[in-house]
Amino acid sequence: MATDSLYGDLMSALQKSCPKDWEYLAEGALNMALRYVGDCPLLAEYILRVRKEAPANQGGIGGDEWSECNLYTERVILPLLGRRYVNKAIEISLPDGFLEQLDVEVWPSRPEKRRKTGQHIDYKAKGNLAVLQYNVTSLPKMSPVLAADPPKFGTTWCVELKPKWGFLPTSKHIEHKCKLTTSRFALQQHYKAKKNPSWKISEYDPLQLFSYNLEEVKCCLHALVRTPQNNLRLFADQVLVFDETNEEAESAKALLDHGYTEGIDSFIHALAEICVREPLFERLKAAQMFDDMDIEAAYPVYQQILARGDSFPKLSSLGAMPHREPPTELPQTREEQMELVLRYMVSATPKDCSVMISLRTSTAEPDEASTNPALPIELTGTGPAGARRTIVRDLPGWEYSIAVVDLDPKPIEKMPIYFKKDQEFAESFELPIVKQ
Repeated sequence: MATDSLYGDLMSALQKSCPKDWEYLAEGALNMALRYVGDCPLLAEYILRVRKEAPANQGGIGGDEWSECNLYTERVILPLLGRRYVNKAIEISLPDGFLEQLDVEVWPSRPEKRRKTGQHIDYKAKGNLAVLQYNVTSLPKMSPVLAADPPKFGTTWCVELKPKWGFLPTSKHIEHKCKLTTSRFALQQHYKAKKNPSWKISEYDPLQLFSYNLEEVKCCLHALVRTPQNNLRLFADQVLVFDETNEEAESAKALLDHGYTEGIDSFIHALAEICVREPLFERLKAAQMFDDMDIEAAYPVYQQILARGDSFPKLSSLGAMPHREPPTELPQTREEQMELVLRYMVSATPKDCSVMISLRTSTAEPDEASTNPALPIELTGTGPAGARRTIVRDLPGWEYSIAVVDLDPKPIEKMPIYFKKDQEFAESFELPIVKQ
C-alpha cells in the first residue's frame, strides 16, 4: 500500500483530473492501460489500469477484485520474480461517472479487433475502482545536477514482449506426446492455421527467448519483428510505433523516425544483451514449471475435488510457494491434490504475462559499482522504496528498466477452458494444414 501522504496526493490529483487527461495505451483480455497526458507532474509517472467487461469467449469469466489481485501479486508472485521486476499497484476509487466517460473517450483509439469484441470498460462495477502503477513505457531523466558535461539521452523505447511458455513438459501422465517435443506456442500456432488457412504461423520460438544464449535470443527477437502478432510491441516515448499491424521493414523506419540511426540489428543486439544478463527469464520459467504434472493430470484431479464438494481457497492466501521436484505419481491425499491444482493455477500467471523493457541510449559513464543484475541498481520515483523502479546503468551506451505486468491471478473456474484448449491444440497438431 502507498504511504498515506502519497495516497492522499494521488487521490487529490485524480479528483482534479478528467477522463480527457487519460489516453489509450494498451489492453489485454481483461484490463486496459491508459497514460496520463494532463498537467499534473505526479500523475505523469503513472498509468491507470481499468477493468474491462468479462470476455464472452472465456465463458464470461472476469478477473478478481483489484484488492485480491494486488494481494496475490505481492504475496505469491513477488517472491518468485523479485521486486526488481514487480511494481506495486495502488488501488484507487474514481469519481462517479469517470469510468463511463473514459470508455467513451478512448473507444475510437482502441484497435479495431478490440472494438469488435464489444467489450467496454466495466463502468458498472462496484466502487469505481482502478489501480495506478508506474508507467513502465517511460524512463525518468536522471542527469547529474552538477555535471560539467551532463549526459545526453535518446528516445525512450519500450519493448513489450509476451514470452509465453518457456519450457517443454516432461510429465509421464501426458497422452499427447507431441507436447513433449513441440512448444505450446507452436501447437497453438498450428491450431490457428488449421482453423484459418490464411493464418500466418509465427516464426517466434519461446524456447529460444528463455535459452540464455545470445545468438538464439537475437534470432527469436528478429523472428518477432518478422511476425509480431501480439507477442511484440514497440513504443517510442510512450507512443505505439510498431505491432502486429506493421510489416517487418517498418521496424527500422520506426527506429529511424525517432532518432535511432544504428539500425534494427544494433537495437536487437542491445535488447538481447539485456535479456541474457538479467535473471528474469530464468525466474519466469521456474514459476511456469509449477505446472509440473501437466493439465492432463491436473484437470482430472480438479474434477475430483469438485465432485466431493471441496472448495478452493483464494490464490492470494497461498503466500510464497517453494519450488519442488516434480512428483512421479498422481497425488492421493486431499492436501496433495489441492496443492497440484493450486500450483497449476499459479503457473498460469507467468505463462501469460508481459515483459516491459524500457531502454534508451545514454552518454553517461557506466556505473561500475552496479554490475550485479541480481541486485537493485537505482531506485527512482515518488512512491515508498518498495514501489520504486530499478534503473540499470552498467550496459555501455544504454540504460534500462524492466517490469513484468499482467500478473493477476487466473480464475480457477477456467480450468475446463484450459483443458479443452490443451486437447484441441494437441489433437490438431498432426492434422494437415489446408492451404487456400
